[in-house]
Amino acid sequence: MDYFDRAIVKNSDFSVRYKIGVFLKILVFCMGRRWLQVQILSSRLYFCISYFGDPYKGYIVKCKKFVTLRTVIILKMNLLIVHLGALGDLLLSRPALLAIRGAFPFTKISLLGYPHILSLLKRELRVNNIYDANGPFLAHLYTGKKIDFWEGFDQIIFFSHYRSEWEETLKKIDKRIWFIKPFPKNEDIHVTVYQQRQLKDYGIEYSLDFVPLMLDNFEIDDIKVPKVLIHPGSGSKRKNWPEEKFLYLIKYLAKVTRVGIIIGPAENKNITKDIMVFDCLPLPKLAKLISKTKVFIGNDSGITHLAAAVGTKTIAIFGPTKPSVWSPFGDVRVISGCLEKITVSEIISLAEGLLYGGENGYEQRTKDRGHVQ
Repeated sequence: MDYFDRAIVKNSDFSVRYKIGVFLKILVFCMGRRWLQVQILSSRLYFCISYFGDPYKGYIVKCKKFVTLRTVIILKMNLLIVHLGALGDLLLSRPALLAIRGAFPFTKISLLGYPHILSLLKRELRVNNIYDANGPFLAHLYTGKKIDFWEGFDQIIFFSHYRSEWEETLKKIDKRIWFIKPFPKNEDIHVTVYQQRQLKDYGIEYSLDFVPLMLDNFEIDDIKVPKVLIHPGSGSKRKNWPEEKFLYLIKYLAKVTRVGIIIGPAENKNITKDIMVFDCLPLPKLAKLISKTKVFIGNDSGITHLAAAVGTKTIAIFGPTKPSVWSPFGDVRVISGCLEKITVSEIISLAEGLLYGGENGYEQRTKDRGHVQ
């Protein structure tokens, strides 16, 4: 195993009973000193005692016959996860990130990326530090200078395709480094499954059962919560369902229920007349608002991924991107195809079904009328 490449292995001729006694005494002592942690990484139990503070040096006792736990006990590590994706990319990586935290329950985890996005996961991943990708840290990977920041971690996990321009610097760092490709380039496979398969190669196995995003404990009593929340924009106009169709949808639903729309810097604010408007809310507050609404409707956007992540019933309208790869992870109904051909009546039918109990359960349904690239 990589953790113990430089460890000193001790063979013992002691009786099984004596081994168990010694093992338990040392275990209790070391756990009391907070030197050890439990990791599910192997079919055998390994026991590592810290040696002068170096996580790769120590004494290991391999317990083969009398231990049935599939566990590894290793020195507490300092782990850095680098994720440079936007909001939707990060939320699709969330199952993998949770699996990493589950595999390293006592490890100190830091994140490097975009803090306003990464902060959404700070609570459930129990993150110690968040570093800004706009700072000097990534630049040092290109220059190979001032790499003490990177050397301060025992292990680094990049959610990134391998970058050859980092190769020389990574060799200097000489740490255990994983590269998890964030999305498939040539395969028609969902991002969550693609990342799950890669982590399995590193010995981390997990199921893709949906768990709602754990939000910070605060209330939004100052905001009136709509029954239906609509986000008519995205990061690209080519992903947007036609504005006139959104207008008709909003006006129709406003007659039967309380409707709100989310407006950001990229959206046309002319469509907001007489409707509850939420303009550029901070992400944590926006996430809390979406979690309290009953139905969310939006394009292929980061906000739609956020709606699915918090557990709200979501209708996602997909055009030029493949929902088989990029659909949000959660309680989602996807309608995909040529955006001009997706009718308002289809969206209304789905929305009314969700509002009045026509759809139940965590189930992803895709209606595909000939995907357009």
